[in-house]
Amino acid sequence: MSQVQAWVVLVAALVSVFGASLYLGMMLVLQFFLRPVFLGLRLDELSTVFAVPIVKATKFFVLMFFPLLVAPALQLWLGAADVHTNVLAWGTLIAYLFLAVWFSFAMRPVNQQLVSGDVRDRQQLHQMMSRWVTRNWARFFASLVYWMASVGYLVSANDMWKVLS
Repeated sequence: MSQVQAWVVLVAALVSVFGASLYLGMMLVLQFFLRPVFLGLRLDELSTVFAVPIVKATKFFVLMFFPLLVAPALQLWLGAADVHTNVLAWGTLIAYLFLAVWFSFAMRPVNQQLVSGDVRDRQQLHQMMSRWVTRNWARFFASLVYWMASVGYLVSANDMWKVLS
């Protein structure tokens, strides 16, 4: 691995750790602090308490999709020859892809229904929020894997660290 490759891999690993840390932090807040709030939402609170943070987070992660996808791909392409480190890079990539696909097909449709104003009564709101919270557990566990794999890669990328030291 050349010096330039090592720097590119380091930046890619740091991007992965940043994305994974941000995603896991968001999931921790959603599942352990906002879940009771979301489950107890009233119709008049839906457009602010739920919609504002969800829409802003969605816009941010849509902008970050490409960098967060390319980073583990670069880690695999330019990274270490060590099998253990490559497994962690694959884990980072697969966990991120799962998060992107799960959001697109399981979470986003529910988000759109909740944000659209189509929810008309309290019972429908509670059913949709229960569905949202239940589906979000998959993102929580995937983001935990994403974080562990990306941090594990950064720590264990011995080839990169040897070239950079």
